[in-house]
Amino acid sequence: MYSIHNCKDYLDTMQNDLSLLSKKEVLEFFIDYGNQMDDLQSAYKTPQNMVPGCISPAFIMLAIDNDVICFSGDSESMIVKGYIHLLIKAFNGLLIQDFQKYAKDLLQQFLDQTNLHVSLVSSRANSFGNIFNFMQALVNR
Repeated sequence: MYSIHNCKDYLDTMQNDLSLLSKKEVLEFFIDYGNQMDDLQSAYKTPQNMVPGCISPAFIMLAIDNDVICFSGDSESMIVKGYIHLLIKAFNGLLIQDFQKYAKDLLQQFLDQTNLHVSLVSSRANSFGNIFNFMQALVNR
């Protein structure tokens, strides 16, 4: 099982890696990261799985097995797909209660340390937050 410490370690590693990159390189990183993620089957690209507020269509699904969360997702935009990949890798495998208790603070710390939310094009930065908010809403249902 994945622990909150694994999640923090992953976000810390990503923060360190991203801190070495220029703004342009960060965008290229997310494009490459998005390309590494499998596509979501078209049958799951439904209105109920669509992340509201994203310029490019983005989809997130949640499966829960024994209180362990497992997200999957996709987007037509490779940058947004890269954000989805980062968030999925950070939070998949957590217990529901750990996600609910710690995920928001860990992500906020990550964003504060990387300045990702201010260093990206504003519409793209909004997508990052919208994706996470949608993930939270799915878990809290």
